Amino acid sequence: MFSDLVAFVLPGPTLGPVTNALSRHGAIIVNDATDPRVNIVVTVSPPSQDLTSLCRRSRVAIVYPAWVTDSVTLGGCIPYSSTSHTIFNPKMFLGIHVTTTQLPPFMRQNIAAAVTFFGGQYSPRLAPNTTLLITNGALSSKFDEARANGVRCEPVAWLQRCVDRGLLCPFTSPHAAEIGLEMLGELLGFSETCQEQPSNSILPLKRTVLGTK
Repeated sequence: MFSDLVAFVLPGPTLGPVTNALSRHGAIIVNDATDPRVNIVVTVSPPSQDLTSLCRRSRVAIVYPAWVTDSVTLGGCIPYSSTSHTIFNPKMFLGIHVTTTQLPPFMRQNIAAAVTFFGGQYSPRLAPNTTLLITNGALSSKFDEARANGVRCEPVAWLQRCVDRGLLCPFTSPHAAEIGLEMLGELLGFSETCQEQPSNSILPLKRTVLGTK
């Protein structure tokens, strides 16, 4: 069941059974979180910022013990989706095919990087397999076509929340993308006077002239 896992379990008085369950079902247990083989961290509470940053950079899942025990109960690894099981899902966009519209070039590039880094796929064009359109809410033929084809439309702020949380946020609605471009900087923690961006921001630090496509 866990034969593909190399786990680091943060020490804790209640984690002995969890460690045993992982080992019994095939996981390799290591004592160093920096071991390059580690692909999952188990902890009873959110880890330190340093460990969280390490896991994000290395795309290592962070889960609660309940993920292990519930996976054992159900006879297979459950998805890294529920907040009761997961702190960070490095493949939160797996299976999601994203495109964008009405966004400046630098933002499109950063969205493409964020989506692919977290397991999704990005295309500059609306394709038959597109499942999500990221937009500023402005009208465009691409937006209209996406809506007509039943493609979900979400604002950039939704994607930023996913990146910040490390988990896929609930979709707001099939076509919720009502946010103006002038609001994006404020919502994403970026302003003219901002000297640094949030550590997980999908925006670059340097402000770029806003262009659209």
